[in-house]
Amino acid sequence: MRTLAYLGLALAFMASQARAQDTCGPEQAQVAILGVHHFVSTQNLLTQQDDDELAPQRQAELEAIATALATFAPTRIAVERPYDQSELDRRYAAYLAGDYELTAEETDQIGFRLARKLGHAGLDHVQYKGEFPLEQVVAFADETGRTGEYQAIIDDARSMLDRIDETLASGGLPATFRYLNTPEAMLANHRTYMGLNAFADTADPSGGERPGPDLVSEWYRTNLNIFANIQALAKPGEKVLVVYGQGHAWLLNAFAAEDPAICPVGILDYLPRGS
Repeated sequence: MRTLAYLGLALAFMASQARAQDTCGPEQAQVAILGVHHFVSTQNLLTQQDDDELAPQRQAELEAIATALATFAPTRIAVERPYDQSELDRRYAAYLAGDYELTAEETDQIGFRLARKLGHAGLDHVQYKGEFPLEQVVAFADETGRTGEYQAIIDDARSMLDRIDETLASGGLPATFRYLNTPEAMLANHRTYMGLNAFADTADPSGGERPGPDLVSEWYRTNLNIFANIQALAKPGEKVLVVYGQGHAWLLNAFAAEDPAICPVGILDYLPRGS
């Protein structure tokens, strides 16, 4: 029964994404979400193994990814970065002038590379930095004898990172990006938060200590604010490519599918296949 429910949800999600560009109305903006693993960041709940995105093989793969994404012909490229719009503008202008060498992180390797290929004058900063009070969930699990339950959730999340590492090793970045943007992978990541949501004192249905729902509420608030930044770019006729951490992809795709001003475009149509 759980398998059938999962398949139904995944198929519904795929259908919401699967609109071809020629089915989008002129009053809508087309939005494609590219969920990526963070190439160099260690600020996430869990982090995959190190990889050298500056190695020749990875550089060739990134060029193939940029070439494939260019066929979507985005008019705007939105990115996640811890610095602000002015710093993003400064770095990209320096890159166009030949005064900035791309770092290994994904905004440079995907966003800057693709923007220059398409002749864009700049990129759009859409990151919203919310809170992530995980330590309160951990403390609650310890205090209530649910450490094993919490660890099982983390172990499930880590198994996904193991699959990313395996896919990267066997199929390179193209295969990894395709996997990360499947409904299966996006839902698997999102389910981590649903597991954490259960860490609550429910003896009083309207009260008690509830660090799980507090954390997940903050996670949704963060993603709604990210999506508000995307909505500000999604004017009629625009084609917006959003390059963001894959953990956000399930919610951002869901929000896009619920907004009548947006026509969600499935990103798998614009990614090369792995080896």
